[in-house]
Amino acid sequence: MVVIEYLAMSVPFYTVLWYKNNEQKHKPYTMSKHFNFTSVHRNDLELAGFDASQVDDAAMEHLASKMADDYFELLFWDHLPIIAEIMGIPRR
Repeated sequence: MVVIEYLAMSVPFYTVLWYKNNEQKHKPYTMSKHFNFTSVHRNDLELAGFDASQVDDAAMEHLASKMADDYFELLFWDHLPIIAEIMGIPRR
Protein backbone atom coordinates (compact mmCIF):
# COMPACT_ATOMS: atom_id res chain seq x y z
CA MET A 1 0.00 0.00 0.00
CA VAL A 2 1.28 3.47 -0.84
CA VAL A 3 1.37 5.77 2.17
CA ILE A 4 1.75 9.55 2.30
CA GLU A 5 3.35 9.60 5.75
CA TYR A 6 3.49 7.48 8.85
CA LEU A 7 4.14 9.26 12.09
CA ALA A 8 2.10 7.36 14.64
CA MET A 9 -1.24 6.96 12.81
CA SER A 10 -1.56 8.80 9.49
CA VAL A 11 -3.73 8.76 6.41
CA PRO A 12 -3.27 6.01 3.77
CA PHE A 13 -2.95 7.15 0.15
CA TYR A 14 -6.35 5.78 -0.90
CA THR A 15 -7.99 8.05 1.69
CA VAL A 16 -6.29 11.05 0.15
CA LEU A 17 -7.50 9.93 -3.28
CA TRP A 18 -11.06 9.49 -1.95
CA TYR A 19 -10.97 12.98 -0.47
CA LYS A 20 -9.60 14.50 -3.69
CA ASN A 21 -12.39 12.81 -5.67
CA ASN A 22 -15.09 13.93 -3.23
CA GLU A 23 -13.90 17.33 -2.06
CA GLN A 24 -16.55 19.13 -4.12
CA LYS A 25 -19.18 17.51 -1.88
CA HIS A 26 -17.58 18.80 1.33
CA LYS A 27 -17.16 22.37 2.45
CA PRO A 28 -13.53 23.35 2.99
CA TYR A 29 -12.51 23.53 6.62
CA THR A 30 -10.12 26.22 7.70
CA MET A 31 -9.12 24.07 10.65
CA SER A 32 -8.09 21.01 8.64
CA LYS A 33 -5.60 19.64 11.14
CA HIS A 34 -5.11 15.88 11.48
CA PHE A 35 -5.24 14.51 15.02
CA ASN A 36 -3.28 11.36 15.82
CA PHE A 37 -5.05 8.99 18.15
CA THR A 38 -2.76 6.03 18.70
CA SER A 39 0.78 4.78 18.57
CA VAL A 40 2.68 1.60 19.21
CA HIS A 41 5.59 1.20 21.62
CA ARG A 42 8.03 -1.61 22.33
CA ASN A 43 6.34 -1.99 25.73
CA ASP A 44 3.14 -2.86 23.85
CA LEU A 45 4.97 -5.77 22.24
CA GLU A 46 6.28 -6.86 25.64
CA LEU A 47 2.79 -6.68 27.16
CA ALA A 48 1.53 -8.86 24.28
CA GLY A 49 4.15 -11.50 25.15
CA PHE A 50 6.87 -10.67 22.60
CA ASP A 51 10.57 -10.01 23.15
CA ALA A 52 11.03 -6.46 21.88
CA SER A 53 14.61 -6.09 23.07
CA GLN A 54 16.04 -6.69 19.57
CA VAL A 55 13.33 -4.88 17.58
CA ASP A 56 14.82 -1.86 15.78
CA ASP A 57 13.07 1.39 14.86
CA ALA A 58 12.55 0.29 11.24
CA ALA A 59 10.67 -2.80 12.41
CA MET A 60 8.59 -0.68 14.79
CA GLU A 61 7.72 1.74 11.98
CA HIS A 62 6.71 -1.21 9.78
CA LEU A 63 4.59 -2.64 12.61
CA ALA A 64 2.91 0.76 13.13
CA SER A 65 2.23 1.00 9.40
CA LYS A 66 0.67 -2.47 9.27
CA MET A 67 -1.44 -1.80 12.37
CA ALA A 68 -2.63 1.53 10.98
CA ASP A 69 -3.66 -0.10 7.70
CA ASP A 70 -5.44 -2.89 9.55
CA TYR A 71 -7.30 -0.53 11.87
CA PHE A 72 -8.29 1.81 9.07
CA GLU A 73 -9.54 -0.99 6.82
CA LEU A 74 -11.40 -2.91 9.54
CA LEU A 75 -12.58 -0.57 12.28
CA PHE A 76 -12.13 3.15 11.66
CA TRP A 77 -15.22 3.89 9.54
CA ASP A 78 -17.44 1.69 11.72
CA HIS A 79 -16.30 3.26 14.98
CA LEU A 80 -16.07 6.91 13.91
CA PRO A 81 -19.85 7.58 13.67
CA ILE A 82 -20.60 5.57 16.82
CA ILE A 83 -18.09 7.47 18.95
CA ALA A 84 -19.03 10.83 17.40
CA GLU A 85 -22.70 10.18 18.29
CA ILE A 86 -21.81 9.20 21.85
CA MET A 87 -19.87 12.45 22.15
CA GLY A 88 -22.89 14.41 20.92
CA ILE A 89 -21.34 15.67 17.70
CA PRO A 90 -24.32 16.70 15.53
CA ARG A 91 -24.95 15.18 12.11
CA ARG A 92 -25.63 17.35 9.08
